[in-house]
Amino acid sequence: MSPPAQPASALPDDETPAPPPTEAPKGGGEVRSRAMRGSAWTLVGHAGANLTRFAANLVLTRLLFPEAFGVMALVNVFLQGLHMFADVGIGISVIQSKRGDDPIFVQTAWTLQALRGLYLFIVAAAIGYPLSLIYGIPDLAWMVPVAGSTALIEGFSSMALFTQNRALNLGRVTATELLSTVIAAAAMCITAYYTRSVVSLLVNGLVAALLRMTFSHLLIRGVKHRFAWEPAARKEILQFGRWIFVSTAATFIALQIDRLLLGGFVPEEQLGIYSVALALALMPREVVGQLAQRVYYPLVAAALREHEHGKVRELRWKLMVLLIVPVACTIGVAVPLIELLYDDRYHDAGPLMAVLSIDTWFSILQMGYGMIAMGRGEPRFATYGTVVKAIVFGVGFLPVFHTWGVVGVAGLVCASTLAPYATTAYAASQVRASRLGLDLVMSAAVIGIALAAYTLHGVVERATGVSLAGIVVLAAIAVGVPGGLLVTKRVRLL
Repeated sequence: MSPPAQPASALPDDETPAPPPTEAPKGGGEVRSRAMRGSAWTLVGHAGANLTRFAANLVLTRLLFPEAFGVMALVNVFLQGLHMFADVGIGISVIQSKRGDDPIFVQTAWTLQALRGLYLFIVAAAIGYPLSLIYGIPDLAWMVPVAGSTALIEGFSSMALFTQNRALNLGRVTATELLSTVIAAAAMCITAYYTRSVVSLLVNGLVAALLRMTFSHLLIRGVKHRFAWEPAARKEILQFGRWIFVSTAATFIALQIDRLLLGGFVPEEQLGIYSVALALALMPREVVGQLAQRVYYPLVAAALREHEHGKVRELRWKLMVLLIVPVACTIGVAVPLIELLYDDRYHDAGPLMAVLSIDTWFSILQMGYGMIAMGRGEPRFATYGTVVKAIVFGVGFLPVFHTWGVVGVAGLVCASTLAPYATTAYAASQVRASRLGLDLVMSAAVIGIALAAYTLHGVVERATGVSLAGIVVLAAIAVGVPGGLLVTKRVRLL
């Protein structure tokens, strides 16, 4: 049993009373209302952030050479690796725990987060020079430590980002992240214009981290932060987080191994092109990931606590149905989109984006089951799958690369994603929430619609003589179909 919350009298005399705890959603109309608002805020915020990053990317590809994106891809891989290898699920613990509204629990979580940020910065400062020798890129010696300082800054972000997420109060959380993204992107583009160097890509991360940390304290109401170290809270967070740690470490290897290995076999220019394709392919996955983490996961966790297994199953398949057409249209539009928006140096990214967008669909299928496993307090199933994914990719990389090149490597990324899908589907089957036959039908529909979308684009382009017309038609379909299903209530997600 979790210990009771610390009484107010136990707080220091100079501590202002904490605001009333935000109750986790329990059910009924209030859950529906909060979830609908949360979904709207998440979609608006992440759509705005993605559009901002996309516009900034277009500007940067005209100011910088592909080699800059290749070098920054390596920096990001190692920085993300540090974050994931040191991830003990602090934010997820706050959302999932019955004590997630207890001030002393939240303050202990914040202390752990700050210590983690300091640790990440120290490690980043230590590995920069060795990495520059391994990859033969001298700039990595200073770029990795500078990028690592973002972890130190973000370690002091307010835990209100998670307590408000727990309660599905996402308005200010979304505003915090969107404002940070927009201002940081503007700073990056201005720096790129004047310097024409990879320094601008570092500016983006530093400005975004500083603003996110600042806004999280100024804009979001939450528990007043001070360092705390309650043993019971620390034990609960770290016990829950031990599988998160192993899972995220394995996830890093599984998700980043393509760039890690490609960095040693292809020129920086080709790695940069691959990174551009991957960034565009990941945009739908990032939107869904934000929805899953901020709305779907709290609802699933609450339903599992109440043993409402039928509701869990229904939530997942309805979410998947809404995503079939948008993901399929992304696959179908990949090649013409790259050819329209980027100059000849980047056109090889088109086929890569199409293949990697197929992996986005497999990842979304897995994500739905993964959140169910997490809601059950069983993150180990995702860990098992990501370990197998990394092994499959590592073993297959050389023969696939030498036979089919970089496009083949993108295909291997798709195939290896089936491993975490299988293990998390098994975890979901324990609460009768897996639907393998339905997943197969939906996957076939995605491929079929993607082929139809590519054909439709060609028809519209030939009829109008404008490639943009076909892209606009597909964009309208991608947004209109799921929107129509929701408006007509043929699919009611909540």
